[in-house]
Amino acid sequence: MRTAAKHSPTFGKVLDLEGDEYVDAIDNENEHVTVMVHIYLDNIVACNAVNGCFQCLAKEYPKVKFCTVKADKVQVSKSFSTSALPALLVYRGGNVLGNFVRVSDELGEDFYSNDLEAFLQQHSLLPSKEEQAMLNSSIRSSAKDDEDSDLELD
Repeated sequence: MRTAAKHSPTFGKVLDLEGDEYVDAIDNENEHVTVMVHIYLDNIVACNAVNGCFQCLAKEYPKVKFCTVKADKVQVSKSFSTSALPALLVYRGGNVLGNFVRVSDELGEDFYSNDLEAFLQQHSLLPSKEEQAMLNSSIRSSAKDDEDSDLELD
């Protein structure tokens, strides 16, 4: 796990996808990377809460690819847009690991990043705090090793 994480890409921010980028963001990603996609609409309070949570979680979990895409950009039905949002889809290696519609049924209309984080950890979709601390120290150590090389090239 540590080796795979060390060689997988680092994100650290939320990627806003257009409709045509949605499938590529999942299918063309490193097989070890967890991809979380939030399908949302601006006028839904819980969708705004998930978007805010994603901003925080993306910084805390830089090896996870956090993406958002508006429902009207991915051609979902009108009834899905009005009754199933916010929706969270979680993938790794192109496979669906989690599919959560109307996340607000579990978390309420307004919630914080630690609430969404606990929900995702409960479903084994995010590493625990301890696992993440090890991954983060591995990332920092790797970056430091790259910067502090004693190798001199002439």
